[in-house]
Amino acid sequence: MNLEQEFQKLMDEAVKSINDKKAKGVLSHQQAEDLLDIVSERRHSRTRAWNSSGCSFDDDDSTYDDNDGGWNRSGQAC
Repeated sequence: MNLEQEFQKLMDEAVKSINDKKAKGVLSHQQAEDLLDIVSERRHSRTRAWNSSGCSFDDDDSTYDDNDGGWNRSGQAC
């Protein structure tokens, strides 16, 4: 399973759901636009890389706090 393709499919479903709720009046125009902006940001966010030990890292670590004990594939501290 290609996780990136699966993620994109889920984001497509989220956009459809938001538009459906807007059309039904469940969401206001502004709420729908705000949610669509969030989906777009997440869909096009920077790609996080994984090193050989299963720990994630970013090229620009100014937005990532190494002290937060972030999730890693091995379940061990990086």
